[in-house]
Amino acid sequence: MIEPVEAPVSQEWGLTRFARDNPHVYGDNPGHRGRDYASFEGASVRAPEDGVVAHVGTTNVWAWGYVVSIVAGSDRNERRHYFCHLQSGSASVAEGDEVKAGDPIARSGCTPNWPPHLHWEIRGGGPEVMGGSIDPRTLLHPDRYSKSALRTYARTAAERAGIEPAIFARQIERESGWNIYAHGPDGAFGIARIAPRRHPTVNPWDAYAALDYAAALMADHLGAFGSYELALAAYNAGPTAVKRHGGVPPSSETRDYVNSILGEKKVRPVQSIYDDPDFWLKSKWEELAQTAIQVVNRARAGVTPTDDESRFLNSRYRDLMENWPRLMEAERRRAAGEPRA
Repeated sequence: MIEPVEAPVSQEWGLTRFARDNPHVYGDNPGHRGRDYASFEGASVRAPEDGVVAHVGTTNVWAWGYVVSIVAGSDRNERRHYFCHLQSGSASVAEGDEVKAGDPIARSGCTPNWPPHLHWEIRGGGPEVMGGSIDPRTLLHPDRYSKSALRTYARTAAERAGIEPAIFARQIERESGWNIYAHGPDGAFGIARIAPRRHPTVNPWDAYAALDYAAALMADHLGAFGSYELALAAYNAGPTAVKRHGGVPPSSETRDYVNSILGEKKVRPVQSIYDDPDFWLKSKWEELAQTAIQVVNRARAGVTPTDDESRFLNSRYRDLMENWPRLMEAERRRAAGEPRA
């Protein structure tokens, strides 16, 4: 695949500083969904790979202006390229035309509010939270974003930060499985599952920057808490939670996280309500409270809960209420010295 225009990149795909500083432009979108080039008005735009022209003209996305889109890839791996902010009527292709990589398709234009530039967006198989868009760098430089390349770099980042490379590699495997598009209902994204609201200075979608940042963060936690057990817990649940509990928080998710990475039962797993009612209740409540706090904080900023968050809150609440009688009975038996049922 080749670059669509000969011009410097002015804004990358992902959570760029511009995207963070302009919520009025991006709204709830956690980042910039395409790649911008600082091309002069009238610069030749070319097809980055072989494909078929699917659309020429305006779209329902008013900010895109005049657009040419190309469908490429196989049926099982189809992707659609959008070239936006083109000079009106400058297309040298028509819908249904077959194009080869490097063929001229239109000329770069500008928008009413921004300097001349080309916006290149690729959709198909990307993260849902980014509108299914794909980081163009992964297609322009596929070898650089292979799992083997990312694993090699993770070891380098760990060594540079002064932490154990093998533990860091297992941590990233647990976080994302080396998927640069990983995301979940907790608002953490990318290969190292970094939450922008807590770490606004790094682009979580930039795999290499995220690995550097995660390794440095782990080094900070290791220096603060003195063990990988607590450092991993701090990465997963936050350093405040580790300090508050004086150790690994009583959350099943955090304890499973630590144990799976260290490869042994370093911390006690969450017990059943009959083994330890207080511990069971505390762990379930901790999980419920952590998600509830995140939802409330984002609601104050005008962000509604995701479907996954709503389901999690409802399921945890039902779990607590349904098991409350059993919890009380287990506690009564323990206080009376009676054997478990």
